[in-house]
Amino acid sequence: MYIKTFKKQIGLAVVSLSVAATASANLLTNASFEDPDTPFSSGGAPEYFGAPGWTDFGGNTFTLEDFVTGVPAHDGNQVLKMFGFSGVFQELAVNGGDIVDGTAWAMNGSYDPMTGGQVAGANIEWFDSAGACTQDMGGNCIVSFGASIDASATQDVWTQIGVIGAVAPSTSTIGRLVLITGNFGGDPAGGAPVFDDANFTASAVPVPAAAWLFGSALAGLVVARRKK
Repeated sequence: MYIKTFKKQIGLAVVSLSVAATASANLLTNASFEDPDTPFSSGGAPEYFGAPGWTDFGGNTFTLEDFVTGVPAHDGNQVLKMFGFSGVFQELAVNGGDIVDGTAWAMNGSYDPMTGGQVAGANIEWFDSAGACTQDMGGNCIVSFGASIDASATQDVWTQIGVIGAVAPSTSTIGRLVLITGNFGGDPAGGAPVFDDANFTASAVPVPAAAWLFGSALAGLVVARRKK
């Protein structure tokens, strides 16, 4: 009799309730390359090496005013240019099982269009700890490869690239968002794609409320039976 009453009190709620995952705000520093400002200079196009908050590799990344490209920035008025084989990255804290988005907006600008096998991409590399990449069973570092653009992309059009909905490997504690360009198409390459308005968010996957209530119900039944 007690069991039937208990089911009546909580049974329907167990079937119907759920909890939505809560996404973090954008975790990146200087995500739109607006810091510091590069005011117009009569001495030439205003630009400076790299971007504060980002780690450069390849030595060919520069923040510049959007008027140089002839196309408005996707956000603000500055963009990140890169050419050759180069890029930037940031490392952010994650938990295993998080649902992670790592994206940016990229453009194949007519001012210096990509040619041949040049590609602009945004990927996430996973690390168990600083300097120790998360590995698969074959001993390879795990990378979530995202959408990219190449020389065939319509010029002067912003396109969102990168990874949406990647699941952080169970042992990972760091997700490295990498914005990169290089000759990945196998042909002679060139040009300087630009990037803007990057984003990195991580959403914990919650235990559904139904499962939590079901577990609570079972615990309650055990207690009730013991009392009886």
